[in-house]
Amino acid sequence: MLAGGVVAALADPTGAARGRTYGPYLHRNVYHTGRTFAVGGHIAFWPSYSSNWFASAQVLLGVGWNFLYVGGTNLLIRSYSTAEKGKVQAANDLNIFVVGLLASPSAGALHSAIG
Repeated sequence: MLAGGVVAALADPTGAARGRTYGPYLHRNVYHTGRTFAVGGHIAFWPSYSSNWFASAQVLLGVGWNFLYVGGTNLLIRSYSTAEKGKVQAANDLNIFVVGLLASPSAGALHSAIG
């Protein structure tokens, strides 16, 4: 069931969103598309706790996370000069890796404690 969310999170968002998301304001369009998918994922889980609603919420949240990541990274890179872009991208990637690295065991410990 979680495989749909993982696949959605790792898919290429700009390849799947040809058309209106491309242009001079790519980062804004991709970011707003991701926000829409993420909100849709939260809304999809409200009606019921059944596995179908959960699976659809996982996919929507995965797609939303992917679009938000690409749009936010693009926005971050546009904020710096050409000489600084590499360092900023490296710092951004490192921060995302460290947060993910710390969140995984924390989620496991929280699940073990609360159930």
